[in-house]
Amino acid sequence: GLKKVTASQGNGPNERYRMVLSDSVHAHTCAMLATQLNYMVSNDELDAKAIIRLDKYICNIIQETRKVLILLEVTVLKKGSECVRYGDPVQFDEKTEGKGSNAAIQNNRPSVQQSSGGAQQNRFSNNTGNANRNQSSSSGSRFGSNQAPVSRNQNGPAVFPISSLNPYHNRWTICARVTSKSNIREWSNSRGEGRLFSVDLIDES
Repeated sequence: GLKKVTASQGNGPNERYRMVLSDSVHAHTCAMLATQLNYMVSNDELDAKAIIRLDKYICNIIQETRKVLILLEVTVLKKGSECVRYGDPVQFDEKTEGKGSNAAIQNNRPSVQQSSGGAQQNRFSNNTGNANRNQSSSSGSRFGSNQAPVSRNQNGPAVFPISSLNPYHNRWTICARVTSKSNIREWSNSRGEGRLFSVDLIDES
């Protein structure tokens, strides 16, 4: 079944679902369901062994080798309760399969996968010197710079919904409205000094 992952956030626990995707030949064990799709699991619309189509997703590369798929939009073609296990998939190994298979991850054509395993309006605080850059493209985690743009089945800007952001993201672009802004404050410590403020951002997600 789907594996629930609960992480404590400043505003309370944040539930996510980890998934294993398979095309009956290869399996990809690092996939996460975006939080805005949690209802699909709660409503039993998406279950283990379901056949799904990936309509919109992100491929993040961690430590230059590990690829994590963030599923933003999916279509359930057949529920898992109506399916049987297809094939005998093995973990995909890019070194043995060749670099040509890597292009399929960024392909804009629909991808049909079988899910077989375990899946936030954010508040930001930034230095004034970085505020403009962070609203469009920000480095928000410890991972490298191999962040892939949103992949989808139709042409469109690579803009990330705020609800899809998570610790696996490295570089991202959002389109949001500023709903509140704090006063500018000054800080000083042994490493230096500067000025900062915080903002609340909201989008359609």
